[in-house]
Amino acid sequence: RVLACLFCITVPVLAFAQPLVYVASHTSSAGSPLTVQLTVINTATGNVVKTLELGAWAGTPDWNPAVVAAPNGSRAYVGDLVVSADGSKLYVAGRTASGDGEITVVDTATLQPTGAPIAAPEPARQLALTVDGTRLFVLAANSVLVVDTTSRAIINSLATRPSPVRVIVHPSGSRLYVANSTLTTTSPDGNSITAYDAATLAEIKTTVFPDARVFAGFTLTASAIGTPSILPEGSRLYVPLIAAGFRTSPTAFFRFEVVHVVDATTLEVLSSVTPIRTTPTVSSGI
Repeated sequence: RVLACLFCITVPVLAFAQPLVYVASHTSSAGSPLTVQLTVINTATGNVVKTLELGAWAGTPDWNPAVVAAPNGSRAYVGDLVVSADGSKLYVAGRTASGDGEITVVDTATLQPTGAPIAAPEPARQLALTVDGTRLFVLAANSVLVVDTTSRAIINSLATRPSPVRVIVHPSGSRLYVANSTLTTTSPDGNSITAYDAATLAEIKTTVFPDARVFAGFTLTASAIGTPSILPEGSRLYVPLIAAGFRTSPTAFFRFEVVHVVDATTLEVLSSVTPIRTTPTVSSGI
């Protein structure tokens, strides 16, 4: 099997008292394999605390690897993966030598696989897990697969809107949210977030986002949806639109990035925030 890489980092207890953010990325040079880095940033000062070189990445990722934290905060895991709410299991996305998808269940105490991998018809783009751990949602190219974690079998699926890139499950387990990145603002299939009923898989609503880069009435297109997140109590979604470019403050000529604050129930956009950078930089996303 060809599995996605799994990196485990022990976080010092001292780190809990600091406002730290962990950012994973992959870097490469001509003729060299992809390597993974984890950058630790102190959000109070904006300074990089440390950069960890994690080693070579197996295969070609569609985007930067994800970072998930153990519930007790003692470890961070880097890869295409999701951790159970009790911290005992990791579900790690990978692919077989023939190109099919599979998800390996890893015991976090031993960091060893347990049981047979979960077979999937195609490689997963991203994983999401219900809080009770009974359902695993696997984002594929144009669908979301529903996996029963006890039987490790696919029990259902839904067809997404075009270009799905991220899946989130509501903390209550009642809804799924799929972010769709089509690089347009055209309804009904522009850059958007779609809510689905987690039990019936019926679509509830889709909200298409406007492009945020406007100056004197002129709109630049081709923003992409970044990595959305949801508040632990489930009332708000945060959905970034991203694109590379130079910007120094919210009043700069080009506003390439914005975070939309979305009501998780109505999918209404409540606010849109342009992040501030302290120095000019070419950014690759939020």
